[in-house]
Amino acid sequence: MSGKVADLETRVNAELDTLRKNVSQEIDTRLAAATDASEAARSGTQRVGRELAGIRTENAELGARFDALKAESDRATAALRTTADELARLKTELDARLAAFAKPEDVASAVTPLEGKLAALREDVQGVVKSEEGRKATAGRIVLSLELASLKRAIDRGKGYAAELAQTRKLSDGSIDLAPLERFADTGVPTPAGLRQEFRPVAFKIIDAAQAPAEGGIVERLLAGAKSVVRVRKVSHDADEKTAEAVVARMEQALNEDRPGDVLQEARTLPQPAQDAAKDYLAKVEARFAVDRALAEVEAQLKASLGSPAGDPGKARE
Repeated sequence: MSGKVADLETRVNAELDTLRKNVSQEIDTRLAAATDASEAARSGTQRVGRELAGIRTENAELGARFDALKAESDRATAALRTTADELARLKTELDARLAAFAKPEDVASAVTPLEGKLAALREDVQGVVKSEEGRKATAGRIVLSLELASLKRAIDRGKGYAAELAQTRKLSDGSIDLAPLERFADTGVPTPAGLRQEFRPVAFKIIDAAQAPAEGGIVERLLAGAKSVVRVRKVSHDADEKTAEAVVARMEQALNEDRPGDVLQEARTLPQPAQDAAKDYLAKVEARFAVDRALAEVEAQLKASLGSPAGDPGKARE
């Protein structure tokens, strides 16, 4: 037994030296990847800023056009009233002057063209009013899309987003369902980057819990303790491999690709002790997945609302 323990110490020291070298190389690789990701995120933020600025400019132009159209409608309404008054006065004068020498048929033939013109003018005014209502509804939906983008940025900060959610609910006026987002409004949900950062120690807990011997002698316990000191695991496995290391590798890949639903699905294939070891972490992933799914549904509802006729918001809610 003393000889085996001495051999084990020699192997542990050798593996620790190798591990130090591998850890140093992995830190350099991850730092380089983090720098690249930071640059990509900064570029994405700038691009989103430019797109939002463009949308705000279009919204301002739409507001100006809406005001001009409203002024034109007011002028048309005033002209319609004036024309109606003039027609009424003219008809009264015609009735008074032609009563002595004109037949009712002659008076009707003289007034009928004027009545036709008046009806056409009324139809034009109604068309202007309907177009004005449609433009107003479109402007409201654009403002709602901007507020939804602000809500999404607040969620991605990893903190509470109650204020942004309340503002979005106020602007939506019930046209989209925001109830699934209320659960985590005060506490917020972890960011994808935070989940990836927390996963490394959790991964080893999962593997240790899955591989821990239920019963064993001194040698088995010593070997298990030695494995807990040396933190090395494979990251490449066959697609159909069912070992804890393979499942952990697929979970890590899903995290790197922002697929929390697949992380939870893979976790369900682990043995129960391994699931218990990662219970708190999986709860965070579940929270993030629930919020992402709710946001996707809200965005789909908003797109459907933008694609429906402006005068029929109830159809978009259906």
